[in-house]
Amino acid sequence: MKKNPCYIFITFIYMMVITYGCNTNLGVESTFKIPVQYNMENTLPFSESGYTYDVEIIPLENKTEAYINFKGINRIEVYKDIYYIMTFYGDLKLFHKNGNYLKTISKGRGPGELNMVSDFSFDRDTEKIEILDVNDIKVYDIAGNYETSIPVKNNYIEFVKFGGKRIFLDSNKDPQQKYNYIILNNAGELCYFEDKFGPTLSPTISPRHFNQYEKELYLSSNYSNKIYKMVADDNLPKEFGYIEEMNTDKSISGIDFESFKEISSRNNWFTKVLGFYKINSSMYGLSISKDRIETFLVDLSRNLIYCHPFNGLPILFKPLFSCGLKEYYLFPPELFQGAVGDLINKKNPELYTKIKEQILPETDAQNLFIIKLSYREK
Repeated sequence: MKKNPCYIFITFIYMMVITYGCNTNLGVESTFKIPVQYNMENTLPFSESGYTYDVEIIPLENKTEAYINFKGINRIEVYKDIYYIMTFYGDLKLFHKNGNYLKTISKGRGPGELNMVSDFSFDRDTEKIEILDVNDIKVYDIAGNYETSIPVKNNYIEFVKFGGKRIFLDSNKDPQQKYNYIILNNAGELCYFEDKFGPTLSPTISPRHFNQYEKELYLSSNYSNKIYKMVADDNLPKEFGYIEEMNTDKSISGIDFESFKEISSRNNWFTKVLGFYKINSSMYGLSISKDRIETFLVDLSRNLIYCHPFNGLPILFKPLFSCGLKEYYLFPPELFQGAVGDLINKKNPELYTKIKEQILPETDAQNLFIIKLSYREK
């Protein structure tokens, strides 16, 4: 039976309205080729970047309730005078910027207690902490006092609250999920973005793929060669840049990681992007893996790549939190003795000396150190 033209027109308009809800502000402003090469032949030493840096070591207070198991570290966020440190499937601890212990948001079954958390985000617009738990997002004030919960099914490893939207990264955790990004917009609608491919992973302690710089959010998603950017009014990410020497064969999915890594290595492709973050108006940070994890500084204004001052150091393969010209790392002092300390001394004697000054005798227990790196122009 032939359909009424009015019916067809109304259906078309309806579909346009539905699509518009998730796809406003789409488009590409200017897309950069990020000039990193697999063979690293174009990578310049940090000393040629026009920057130098200072390092500060902040030992965290060592009392029973403040102790952090480094193997479980998933996230650190810094806001005003507080360090927020989350352990994977564990709790959230708050420390003052001088290292003094403040509070723990603990695991438990009571109101405001945590069950099995995977990530948290600090909403700078409202000054609220949002913690992604197994069946909900728990909301706290800046001091860690519980306020409310928002029901949500947690199939995701990473999460950020930005521009009023909650953005989740699947990170290849759920083999049934077809998209990398799931966005819960201001209207309570779910939007999906970027087809997923690459190996299927079990839940892991994941690097941070969401990095905020002032009013901008930069996103990466492991196996995609694309970097995305959002501002508060965007409903979906926009392509910001791409990495040429990566596997972009979308037919490869569902294989194990070692097989995927072998395919990539055979073709001189980077395996995955671990993080992309903005330092200032021209300089960016990029952490990417091949046979090992490499971290670079990228000057997009001059199309140049520099070695990160901590590149090649164990544990410190990428900042756990970046805030413009400042980067924050966590370091367990017990790893300083032996091969790890020797390697740090070989690659970065200044950092080695700074850490050594804070190391107590072996008979004294110590909590983690925060390593704060601050860039400045020469």
